[in-house]
Amino acid sequence: MIKSLGSLIDIKSFADFLEEKHEASQLNEAFKNFIGDDPKKYEWVDRVWDILQLSYKPIGGIKGNGFGSKEEMIAKIPFWKIFTRGDDVKVVAMYKDRAGRKGVAYGTDGSAEGMKFLGKIFAADLDKSFTEVSGPLLGFILKSVGFEALEPFFVVKKASDKIIIPDDEYVQQNLSQKDRFTWSKFPKLRPYFYVREIGGKPHLKISIGTGGKTIHPKQ
Repeated sequence: MIKSLGSLIDIKSFADFLEEKHEASQLNEAFKNFIGDDPKKYEWVDRVWDILQLSYKPIGGIKGNGFGSKEEMIAKIPFWKIFTRGDDVKVVAMYKDRAGRKGVAYGTDGSAEGMKFLGKIFAADLDKSFTEVSGPLLGFILKSVGFEALEPFFVVKKASDKIIIPDDEYVQQNLSQKDRFTWSKFPKLRPYFYVREIGGKPHLKISIGTGGKTIHPKQ
């Protein structure tokens, strides 16, 4: 009887330990915003850089103005949003001022938790910023946020010198296999798709969110 009681006490103590550990872990997680010349960028830059390299590795690493080096990222990417658990970076979202707050790069540590919180960032950003996406990232946003929630925030583009509004014939004759797959997989999005040239080649894109809201220190 005493042995059984001791076992019950041990089980209860272990359950309490797990609950306390979970609560401590939750208290140790946070979103962090670094804007402009915030010195905390230097504290986190190695971890942020590693997350972005990991996330963009399948396409040859992250590229573009502002991502040539850690120093360039600090100087040219004015707004960093990260989600952390303790000292670990789980999610990264990077923004520039381009006709408003524009999301230009996203990454996670590859965990289910990281993906969940990236989805939360996209949902929360719909009325605060915009981003241009395609391919797997577009599929992830649709799955995480949902078409109905996203539809009011799809940006309708007009044809211009830099923008082509595609039809099925154009897509089949001019775009890559990846873009043709995206076009066929998401027929509901066809009124919002556009094509622009990147690196001398046409790419299928869609813009989601709200423009005109610039980055400022209180965000």
